[in-house]
Amino acid sequence: MLWRRKMKQLCKGPWVMVVVVIVAGIALLFTPHASLAQLANCTLSGTVYDASGAVVPHAKVVAKDVATNSEHSSESNAAGFFTFPVLLPGTYDVIVSAKGFKTWSQKGIVLNNADNREIVPGLVESGGSRLCARYAT
Repeated sequence: MLWRRKMKQLCKGPWVMVVVVIVAGIALLFTPHASLAQLANCTLSGTVYDASGAVVPHAKVVAKDVATNSEHSSESNAAGFFTFPVLLPGTYDVIVSAKGFKTWSQKGIVLNNADNREIVPGLVESGGSRLCARYAT
């Protein structure tokens, strides 16, 4: 019975508010991780081809976020493959360029939450015919 009286007295003190604030702060410390998981990153990738269908290695690929004007750069590997593994949802303009080729661009590529989008840019040699590119959704 004595311990009950002492507990009641302890619960009335001003330090109780301090304990509540500390416990709430610790709980909030873990909250941002859960809320960040709600916004999943998007992936944009593809393979760069020339007009004959051969892959184009070392092509410069730029994905520009239309809303923020931030640019993300990549380069195609020996197999012509490139990837942007961590893009936020939004609308992007993609520009692909390589030495000896005309520049290829695709505007208005919309990436929604957690999209994994593949594009297939095609390049033509300088002075070649008009570019026709395939766009895979």
